[in-house]
Amino acid sequence: MTPCGYKTTGGGGGWAGQIYPYVKSEKVYICPSEPSKKPVCSYAYNNNLAPLVGGVPNTQTGVAISKMVQPSRTILLSEVINNGQNLSYSITYEQQLQAQGLATSSSYPQGHASPTGNGAGSNYDPGGADGGMSDTDVAAAVAAGQSYEQYATGVPNGVYTVNTVRFKDTLGVHQGGACYLFADNHAKWLRPSQVWAGQTNDLDPTRVCGFTPWYMARSFSCSDQSFTGTYSYQ
Repeated sequence: MTPCGYKTTGGGGGWAGQIYPYVKSEKVYICPSEPSKKPVCSYAYNNNLAPLVGGVPNTQTGVAISKMVQPSRTILLSEVINNGQNLSYSITYEQQLQAQGLATSSSYPQGHASPTGNGAGSNYDPGGADGGMSDTDVAAAVAAGQSYEQYATGVPNGVYTVNTVRFKDTLGVHQGGACYLFADNHAKWLRPSQVWAGQTNDLDPTRVCGFTPWYMARSFSCSDQSFTGTYSYQ
């Protein structure tokens, strides 16, 4: 079973604090190449792996490995930069909120959650400790020359041109690629061309190969399996 976080709207927000008792170090969450002077977490959780049950708040659950068609090709974590740079916030604080029973209460600060997203860079993707940004907010940040939370993966398959501002660059930050953690717990460096981003595929025959108006990632039912990683678990 994957972590589900504890942000009431689902999507895995809070995953980093949820597993902190096992990790025991905030530094593990930060990439050595992170440019922000005040990073919180350099890795975004695949929000497809923490759905709400029937869309009902506070019902998020982690997707069981047995429900994943190919865990070794299902992305669990991907790289982001500048997460949480504008907040006085930490992974341990996130863990404390859960320990105090505030995870699902109205007093839990919803903007305080570790990064999540489906890699496609659509509205509020990636999300995180800054609460994510709307397309309008991103446009304003770009115009003002400000830094903001972005994917560090390069632009994968399944991203519309209008959303490329959600990415640090066309290519990944590590020699043209980026590091991914997969659902079977192995890590691998991949070029953006090897990855499909978007929502988990519902196996509708018109969507299985991804990049449709529905922001679907390529599924394992597509006849073209020339990819290494996908944000879809079906």
